Amino acid sequence: MRRKPALWTLATLALLAGCAGQQRDRVDTDAPAPAYLETARAYNERANRLERVWARAVVEVRYVDQDGRRRSEQGDGHLQLLAPDRLALSLGKLGEMVLYLGCDDTRHWLFERGEPTRVAVGLHENLGRPCARSLGLPAHPLDIIDLLGVTPLPEREGAGRTSWARDGTLAVETPGRLGTLRVLIDPATHLPVRMEMLDAPGGEAWLTADLQNHERLAVRAAAFGPHIATRIIIRHAESDTELRVNLYDPSDGIVRGRIAEDVFDFEYLLDALNAGEVDVLDEDCQQAAIAQRPE
Repeated sequence: MRRKPALWTLATLALLAGCAGQQRDRVDTDAPAPAYLETARAYNERANRLERVWARAVVEVRYVDQDGRRRSEQGDGHLQLLAPDRLALSLGKLGEMVLYLGCDDTRHWLFERGEPTRVAVGLHENLGRPCARSLGLPAHPLDIIDLLGVTPLPEREGAGRTSWARDGTLAVETPGRLGTLRVLIDPATHLPVRMEMLDAPGGEAWLTADLQNHERLAVRAAAFGPHIATRIIIRHAESDTELRVNLYDPSDGIVRGRIAEDVFDFEYLLDALNAGEVDVLDEDCQQAAIAQRPE
Protein backbone atom coordinates (compact mmCIF):
# COMPACT_ATOMS: atom_id res chain seq x y z
CA MET A 1 0.00 0.00 0.00
CA ARG A 2 1.39 3.42 -0.90
CA ARG A 3 1.99 5.81 1.96
CA LYS A 4 -0.12 8.95 2.11
CA PRO A 5 2.27 11.79 1.19
CA ALA A 6 2.96 14.64 3.57
CA LEU A 7 1.29 17.97 2.77
CA TRP A 8 4.30 19.94 1.59
CA THR A 9 5.86 16.90 -0.03
CA LEU A 10 2.74 16.74 -2.19
CA ALA A 11 2.97 20.44 -2.85
CA THR A 12 6.51 19.92 -4.09
CA LEU A 13 5.25 17.36 -6.60
CA ALA A 14 2.71 19.82 -7.84
CA LEU A 15 5.26 22.22 -9.21
CA LEU A 16 6.18 19.78 -11.90
CA ALA A 17 3.47 19.25 -14.47
CA GLY A 18 1.09 20.43 -17.37
CA CYS A 19 -2.43 19.74 -19.78
CA ALA A 20 -4.04 21.42 -22.86
CA GLY A 21 -7.54 22.81 -22.34
CA GLN A 22 -8.43 24.26 -25.70
CA GLN A 23 -11.42 22.91 -27.64
CA ARG A 24 -10.41 20.09 -29.97
CA ASP A 25 -11.55 19.39 -33.51
CA ARG A 26 -13.79 16.38 -33.96
CA VAL A 27 -12.04 13.27 -35.22
CA ASP A 28 -13.33 10.06 -36.74
CA THR A 29 -12.82 7.65 -33.86
CA ASP A 30 -14.41 4.86 -35.91
CA ALA A 31 -11.33 4.86 -38.10
CA PRO A 32 -8.19 3.04 -36.90
CA ALA A 33 -5.95 5.08 -34.61
CA PRO A 34 -2.73 6.35 -36.19
CA ALA A 35 0.18 3.94 -35.89
CA TYR A 36 2.34 4.24 -32.81
CA LEU A 37 5.59 5.13 -34.59
CA GLU A 38 3.88 7.83 -36.66
CA THR A 39 2.35 9.28 -33.48
CA ALA A 40 5.63 9.17 -31.55
CA ARG A 41 7.50 11.04 -34.27
CA ALA A 42 4.88 13.80 -34.46
CA TYR A 43 4.75 14.12 -30.65
CA ASN A 44 8.54 14.27 -30.40
CA GLU A 45 8.88 17.20 -32.78
CA ARG A 46 7.91 19.28 -29.73
CA ALA A 47 9.15 17.09 -26.87
CA ASN A 48 12.69 16.80 -28.26
CA ARG A 49 13.04 20.58 -27.95
CA LEU A 50 12.17 20.64 -24.23
CA GLU A 51 15.60 19.66 -22.97
CA ARG A 52 15.89 22.71 -20.69
CA VAL A 53 13.01 24.21 -18.69
CA TRP A 54 12.97 27.00 -16.10
CA ALA A 55 9.79 28.53 -14.69
CA ARG A 56 8.34 30.30 -11.70
CA ALA A 57 5.47 28.38 -10.11
CA VAL A 58 2.53 28.96 -7.80
CA VAL A 59 1.11 25.79 -6.30
CA GLU A 60 -2.13 25.10 -4.43
CA VAL A 61 -2.62 21.75 -2.74
CA ARG A 62 -6.10 20.54 -1.76
CA TYR A 63 -6.17 17.59 0.57
CA VAL A 64 -8.05 15.78 3.32
CA ASP A 65 -6.48 16.15 6.78
CA GLN A 66 -6.29 13.48 9.49
CA ASP A 67 -9.71 14.58 10.80
CA GLY A 68 -11.35 14.11 7.40
CA ARG A 69 -11.66 17.84 6.67
CA ARG A 70 -10.91 19.37 3.26
CA ARG A 71 -7.96 21.76 3.49
CA SER A 72 -5.84 23.81 1.09
CA GLU A 73 -2.40 25.42 1.19
CA GLN A 74 -0.52 27.55 -1.30
CA GLY A 75 3.19 28.10 -1.95
CA ASP A 76 5.54 29.33 -4.65
CA GLY A 77 8.92 28.38 -6.01
CA HIS A 78 10.90 27.50 -9.12
CA LEU A 79 11.05 24.52 -11.42
CA GLN A 80 14.32 23.67 -13.19
CA LEU A 81 14.78 20.72 -15.51
CA LEU A 82 17.55 19.31 -17.66
CA ALA A 83 16.27 16.35 -19.67
CA PRO A 84 16.16 13.47 -19.32
CA ASP A 85 16.77 12.99 -15.61
CA ARG A 86 17.82 16.13 -13.72
CA LEU A 87 15.19 17.98 -11.74
CA ALA A 88 15.25 20.75 -9.13
CA LEU A 89 12.07 22.03 -7.53
CA SER A 90 11.95 24.54 -4.69
CA LEU A 91 8.83 25.36 -2.72
CA GLY A 92 8.35 28.07 -0.12
CA LYS A 93 6.02 30.38 1.76
CA LEU A 94 6.48 34.05 2.61
CA GLY A 95 9.77 34.13 0.77
CA GLU A 96 11.32 31.25 2.74
CA MET A 97 12.14 27.93 1.09
CA VAL A 98 10.39 25.01 2.77
CA LEU A 99 11.22 22.05 0.53
CA TYR A 100 13.75 21.29 -2.17
CA LEU A 101 13.13 18.21 -4.29
CA GLY A 102 15.57 16.95 -6.88
CA CYS A 103 17.30 14.18 -8.71
CA ASP A 104 20.18 13.44 -11.04
CA ASP A 105 20.83 10.40 -13.21
CA THR A 106 21.40 8.08 -10.21
CA ARG A 107 19.88 9.61 -7.05
CA HIS A 108 16.78 11.38 -5.76
CA TRP A 109 16.51 13.62 -2.69
CA LEU A 110 14.25 15.83 -0.62
CA PHE A 111 15.51 18.64 1.64
CA GLU A 112 13.19 19.95 4.37
CA ARG A 113 14.33 23.23 5.86
CA GLY A 114 14.18 23.50 9.62
CA GLU A 115 16.28 23.37 12.76
CA PRO A 116 18.08 21.31 11.67
CA THR A 117 17.53 20.98 7.93
CA ARG A 118 16.81 17.35 7.04
CA VAL A 119 17.46 15.52 3.79
CA ALA A 120 16.42 12.08 2.54
CA VAL A 121 18.35 10.49 -0.34
CA GLY A 122 18.28 7.20 -2.25
CA LEU A 123 19.36 5.53 -5.47
CA HIS A 124 16.90 5.24 -8.37
CA GLU A 125 17.87 1.60 -8.86
CA ASN A 126 16.57 0.69 -5.38
CA LEU A 127 13.09 2.13 -5.82
CA GLY A 128 10.38 -0.37 -4.93
CA ARG A 129 12.79 -2.82 -3.32
CA PRO A 130 12.07 -4.11 0.21
CA CYS A 131 15.43 -2.76 1.37
CA ALA A 132 14.57 0.85 0.46
CA ARG A 133 12.13 3.34 1.94
CA SER A 134 10.16 5.95 -0.04
CA LEU A 135 10.56 9.72 -0.01
CA GLY A 136 6.85 9.84 0.84
CA LEU A 137 5.91 11.22 -2.56
CA PRO A 138 2.99 9.76 -4.52
CA ALA A 139 5.33 9.66 -7.53
CA HIS A 140 9.06 9.21 -7.98
CA PRO A 141 10.91 12.36 -9.14
CA LEU A 142 11.75 10.79 -12.51
CA ASP A 143 8.07 9.98 -13.03
CA ILE A 144 7.26 13.58 -12.16
CA ILE A 145 9.43 14.65 -15.09
CA ASP A 146 7.33 12.40 -17.34
CA LEU A 147 4.09 13.89 -15.95
CA LEU A 148 5.15 17.30 -17.23
CA GLY A 149 4.59 16.10 -20.78
CA VAL A 150 8.14 16.96 -21.80
CA THR A 151 9.63 13.47 -22.20
CA PRO A 152 9.87 12.15 -25.79
CA LEU A 153 8.15 8.88 -26.64
CA PRO A 154 10.45 6.04 -27.71
CA GLU A 155 10.77 5.97 -31.51
CA ARG A 156 10.87 2.29 -32.36
CA GLU A 157 8.35 -0.21 -33.61
CA GLY A 158 6.51 -2.05 -30.87
CA ALA A 159 7.53 0.42 -28.14
CA GLY A 160 3.92 1.40 -27.48
CA ARG A 161 0.33 1.14 -28.63
CA THR A 162 -2.30 3.65 -29.71
CA SER A 163 -6.09 3.79 -29.44
CA TRP A 164 -8.87 6.35 -29.42
CA ALA A 165 -10.02 7.58 -26.02
CA ARG A 166 -13.70 8.29 -25.36
CA ASP A 167 -13.16 12.06 -25.54
CA GLY A 168 -11.61 11.88 -29.02
CA THR A 169 -8.02 12.19 -27.88
CA LEU A 170 -5.36 9.77 -29.04
CA ALA A 171 -4.25 7.48 -26.21
CA VAL A 172 -0.67 6.20 -26.22
CA GLU A 173 0.63 3.61 -23.74
CA THR A 174 4.33 3.01 -23.29
CA PRO A 175 6.47 1.52 -20.52
CA GLY A 176 7.26 4.22 -17.97
CA ARG A 177 10.37 4.49 -15.84
CA LEU A 178 8.32 2.61 -13.24
CA GLY A 179 5.08 1.02 -14.44
CA THR A 180 3.11 2.17 -17.48
CA LEU A 181 2.69 5.70 -18.82
CA ARG A 182 -0.50 6.62 -20.69
CA VAL A 183 -0.51 9.88 -22.66
CA LEU A 184 -3.68 11.44 -24.07
CA ILE A 185 -2.75 13.56 -27.08
CA ASP A 186 -4.73 16.12 -29.07
CA PRO A 187 -4.66 14.53 -32.56
CA ALA A 188 -4.71 17.93 -34.29
CA THR A 189 -1.81 19.57 -32.40
CA HIS A 190 -0.03 16.54 -30.93
CA LEU A 191 0.07 18.32 -27.56
CA PRO A 192 -0.38 16.18 -24.43
CA VAL A 193 -3.61 16.93 -22.59
CA ARG A 194 -3.37 14.30 -19.86
CA MET A 195 -0.70 12.05 -18.39
CA GLU A 196 -1.57 8.94 -16.39
CA MET A 197 0.61 6.61 -14.34
CA LEU A 198 -0.95 3.13 -14.53
CA ASP A 199 -0.41 0.19 -12.18
CA ALA A 200 -0.23 -2.12 -15.23
CA PRO A 201 -0.76 -1.91 -19.02
CA GLY A 202 -4.44 -1.11 -19.57
CA GLY A 203 -4.83 -0.82 -15.78
CA GLU A 204 -6.06 1.82 -13.36
CA ALA A 205 -4.48 5.26 -13.08
CA TRP A 206 -3.15 5.96 -9.58
CA LEU A 207 -1.67 9.35 -10.49
CA THR A 208 -2.87 11.74 -13.21
CA ALA A 209 -1.83 15.14 -14.54
CA ASP A 210 -4.17 17.29 -16.63
CA LEU A 211 -2.14 19.64 -18.82
CA GLN A 212 -3.70 22.97 -19.78
CA ASN A 213 -2.88 26.43 -21.14
CA HIS A 214 0.07 25.51 -23.31
CA GLU A 215 2.41 28.42 -23.99
CA ARG A 216 5.59 28.69 -25.98
CA LEU A 217 8.82 28.23 -24.09
CA ALA A 218 11.06 31.25 -24.55
CA VAL A 219 14.30 30.02 -26.11
CA ARG A 220 17.46 31.73 -27.31
CA ALA A 221 18.01 29.53 -30.35
CA ALA A 222 14.72 30.13 -32.17
CA ALA A 223 12.03 32.75 -32.71
CA PHE A 224 9.32 30.29 -31.68
CA GLY A 225 9.93 27.86 -28.89
CA PRO A 226 8.08 24.57 -28.24
CA HIS A 227 4.81 24.54 -26.29
CA ILE A 228 4.66 23.55 -22.64
CA ALA A 229 1.65 23.37 -20.31
CA THR A 230 1.51 26.23 -17.81
CA ARG A 231 -1.48 25.03 -15.80
CA ILE A 232 -1.24 21.55 -14.31
CA ILE A 233 -3.75 19.70 -12.17
CA ILE A 234 -2.30 16.60 -10.53
CA ARG A 235 -4.54 14.16 -8.71
CA HIS A 236 -3.43 11.35 -6.43
CA ALA A 237 -6.33 8.93 -6.14
CA GLU A 238 -5.40 7.08 -2.95
CA SER A 239 -4.89 10.17 -0.78
CA ASP A 240 -7.67 12.20 -2.48
CA THR A 241 -5.18 15.01 -3.02
CA GLU A 242 -5.25 17.59 -5.79
CA LEU A 243 -2.42 19.90 -6.79
CA ARG A 244 -3.08 22.97 -8.91
CA VAL A 245 0.05 24.41 -10.47
CA ASN A 246 0.54 27.56 -12.50
CA LEU A 247 3.87 28.09 -14.27
CA TYR A 248 5.01 31.59 -15.23
CA ASP A 249 7.67 32.88 -17.63
CA PRO A 250 8.70 29.41 -18.85
CA SER A 251 12.01 29.50 -20.69
CA ASP A 252 15.11 27.51 -21.53
CA GLY A 253 16.87 29.02 -18.51
CA ILE A 254 18.97 31.25 -20.75
CA VAL A 255 16.73 34.02 -22.07
CA ARG A 256 14.80 34.22 -18.76
CA GLY A 257 15.81 32.86 -15.39
CA ARG A 258 18.99 30.86 -15.06
CA ILE A 259 19.70 27.15 -14.81
CA ALA A 260 22.94 26.36 -12.98
CA GLU A 261 24.54 22.91 -12.73
CA ASP A 262 24.80 23.34 -8.94
CA VAL A 263 21.05 22.89 -8.43
CA PHE A 264 21.38 19.26 -9.60
CA ASP A 265 24.51 18.55 -7.53
CA PHE A 266 23.54 16.73 -4.35
CA GLU A 267 26.89 17.19 -2.58
CA TYR A 268 26.80 20.92 -3.31
CA LEU A 269 23.23 21.21 -1.98
CA LEU A 270 24.12 19.19 1.10
CA ASP A 271 26.67 21.84 2.03
CA ALA A 272 24.83 24.92 0.73
CA LEU A 273 21.59 24.08 2.56
CA ASN A 274 23.53 23.05 5.66
CA ALA A 275 21.72 19.76 6.15
CA GLY A 276 22.09 18.55 9.73
CA GLU A 277 20.30 15.22 9.37
CA VAL A 278 20.84 12.83 6.45
CA ASP A 279 18.48 9.89 6.01
CA VAL A 280 19.85 7.33 3.55
CA LEU A 281 16.64 5.67 2.38
CA ASP A 282 18.36 2.61 0.94
CA GLU A 283 21.03 2.05 3.59
CA ASP A 284 19.90 -1.59 3.93
CA CYS A 285 20.45 -2.29 0.22
CA GLN A 286 23.62 -3.79 -1.20
CA GLN A 287 24.30 -0.53 -3.09
CA ALA A 288 23.17 2.58 -1.24
CA ALA A 289 23.26 6.32 -1.78
CA ILE A 290 26.24 7.67 0.15
CA ALA A 291 26.08 11.31 1.13
CA GLN A 292 29.43 13.04 1.51
CA ARG A 293 30.03 16.72 2.15
CA PRO A 294 32.52 18.35 -0.20
CA GLU A 295 35.96 18.91 1.34
